[in-house]
Amino acid sequence: MSTLLLDIGNSRCKWGLWSEGAITRSGALAHEIVDDPARWKFASDVTRAIACNVAGPDAAIAIESVLQKVTNVQIELVRTSASHAGVSCAYPEPSRLGVDRWMAVLAVSRRQPQPAIVVDAGTAMTVDAIADGSRHLGGYIVPGFRLMQNTLMSGTADILVDAPEPPDTEFGESTSAAVRNGALAALQGTILRSITELASVTDASVSEQNVWFTGGDGALLAEAFEVPAQFEANLVLEGLAIHAGLMQ
Repeated sequence: MSTLLLDIGNSRCKWGLWSEGAITRSGALAHEIVDDPARWKFASDVTRAIACNVAGPDAAIAIESVLQKVTNVQIELVRTSASHAGVSCAYPEPSRLGVDRWMAVLAVSRRQPQPAIVVDAGTAMTVDAIADGSRHLGGYIVPGFRLMQNTLMSGTADILVDAPEPPDTEFGESTSAAVRNGALAALQGTILRSITELASVTDASVSEQNVWFTGGDGALLAEAFEVPAQFEANLVLEGLAIHAGLMQ
């Protein structure tokens, strides 16, 4: 028997099975195939389902409907609160902070007491700052790596990315490379600005901070970063486990 943890995002639904104090299996389903019961056979034995949802009510309804065909559990939707597990939210109206961001903040706060930056690199890239393991300071939201490129191409006549090559931090020697590398540089710049701001607010040096990456492009950004950085694919799911009282 296990608990199903769900991170329902804008592009896909990330899932994890929690059993005996840890995530034992995890994966992701694109929204285009999320209503296929055959894709959810791994969840047939779950006794509880807990989710955070930033994709709108229709997405949650569709997933709950298909889960009813596989197992007899209803989804418990979590929400951002003013404080939880000893961590306070910076937003005067906590409900306006994306619940996936809040779950990642809870996970990183549990992992370390030092000042930290949490980067969730998905369709949008969100950046959240944590002062000391208990105080969320707010953050930034910018277009993600692919959305930034797509927006640039759709809004111009002559800019096109015509080769799906990995980005680099060097100057691009073609328009495609310039767009890819420019998107990466813009995201890196946002994160570096976050580190500087966190240092000024907490009096912590850059070397005393950790940057935690998660999300579909999290590994890409972590590899391109020069300051201490860690990639953890399941930060949001870990936060769900903390919120649900599964992780002691």
